[in-house]
Amino acid sequence: MNAGVSEVIRYQSREDEGTQSPVDTLDRGWGSCRDFAVLFAEMARSLGFGARIVSGYLYNPKQQSVGSSDAGSTHAWAELYVPGAGWITFDPTNRSVGGFNLIPAAHGVVELGAWPADNSMATGLVALTKLLT
Repeated sequence: MNAGVSEVIRYQSREDEGTQSPVDTLDRGWGSCRDFAVLFAEMARSLGFGARIVSGYLYNPKQQSVGSSDAGSTHAWAELYVPGAGWITFDPTNRSVGGFNLIPAAHGVVELGAWPADNSMATGLVALTKLLT
């Protein structure tokens, strides 16, 4: 599912505030890292996983990651709650699992409701989820 988002949706940097709805992202076929994170989280929720959006920074000194034109930049990704394992980091923009190069600043259930990372809060897109699974 993590890799599938970037197979179906093209990354495009966007300076507009907020996020596109998952339906808008699917209809347009492109989105920013925020849009990728929201789409991924909604897909995971449709499968019964707890999911939250994380906003922070992408550390990218070799400039190999999508979503950064410098050694570092603001970035968004998602985390899924897996019983027994806790919160697992997924960056659908870069098809990566784990957050070795991600520095969280805030997280929340929806992008606009992101809370500081030290005080977290714990609709499915069934058609796309079925397509990617």
